[in-house]
Amino acid sequence: MRKCKFCSAMTGIYMREHHLAVCKNCFPKWFEGRVAETIERYKMFKKDERILLGVSGGKDSLALWQVLIRLGYQADGLYLSLGIKNDNYSLDSKEKCIKMKEKLGRELYIVDLKNEIEISIDDARSIHLKTCSICGTVKRYFLNKITREKAYPVIATGHNLDDEAATLFGNLLRWEESYLRRQYPVISGTNFFARKVKPLAFMYERQCAIYALTSGIDYIRTECPYSSKATSISYKENLNQLENRHEGIMKFFYTNFTNAKKKDNAMMKAEEVEIVSCQICGEPTTVAVCRFCRIKEKIMNKKKNETEKREK
Repeated sequence: MRKCKFCSAMTGIYMREHHLAVCKNCFPKWFEGRVAETIERYKMFKKDERILLGVSGGKDSLALWQVLIRLGYQADGLYLSLGIKNDNYSLDSKEKCIKMKEKLGRELYIVDLKNEIEISIDDARSIHLKTCSICGTVKRYFLNKITREKAYPVIATGHNLDDEAATLFGNLLRWEESYLRRQYPVISGTNFFARKVKPLAFMYERQCAIYALTSGIDYIRTECPYSSKATSISYKENLNQLENRHEGIMKFFYTNFTNAKKKDNAMMKAEEVEIVSCQICGEPTTVAVCRFCRIKEKIMNKKKNETEKREK
C-alpha cells in the first residue's frame, strides 16, 4: 500500500510507468486531467464543436463519453447494433450505451446492422464473411455518414494506448506504409470527411478500466465473442509481456512514433487520393462502389444463391 499523491490516503492503485500512487477518489480527476492534456496538446477540438463518439458499451468508449462531458465538450454517441446473440452481447452492450446516454443527457444514435444490410454479424459468419472486416467497415461507414447528415465536424473513438501500440506494432511488422502515414491521434478533416480524434491514445487500457470502476460507469465486462481470433489480440499479448518487464515501454514506443511523425512533414503527409461519390449509395469513396455497398451486394448475392438452391 502506498499513499495517494494528492490526498495522502492509503491506496492500492499504483502506476509503475508514472511512479504514481492515486486513491480511488482522486483517480477520476487525474484521469480526466490527462485526457484534457491530450486534447489540448493535439488541438483535437474546441468547446463549441460538436463531437460524434463511436460507443460500444465497453469501458473505453463509455469512459471517454463521460470524460468529454465532464470536461465541458458537446459529445453525442453512435452505437452499432451488430446482432451478436452469444450471451446476449449486442442486447447488453446496447443497454449500457442507453444507460450512459440517459446519465449524461446526450443524444445516442442507434444503427441496427440487420436493418442496413439485412444480415447480422452472426449471419455473416454462416456465409463465410470475415466478422471483424464487416464490423470495421460498417462502423466507419455510419460514423462518416451521420457526421455529414447531422453536421458533426469531429468523430471521436475510444482507442486506448494498448490499441494504438498494437496497431503500430502490426503495421511495422507488415510494413504497411499507407497505414503508418494515417496513424496519429488526430486525422485532419476534409471536404468529405470529419476530423477524426483519439483522446485516449496515451491512456493504458487498465487505466481506462480503473476510471470506469472508480467513477461508477456500468459497462459490459465481456469481450466481443468474435474478437479472440483477431490478430491485434496476439500483438497486445506480446506488448503486455514487454510492459510487465519494462514498465512504460508501450507508451515509449507509441509516443516516440507520434513525436517522429510530428517532426517529419513527409511522414505526416497523407497519401493523396481522388474522392468520388459511390455509384450506389452516393457516399464519398475512393472507388466507383464503396466497400460498404460491395459487402452488401456480396451478402445479397449469397443469400439469393442459397434461396435458389433450396427451391431446386
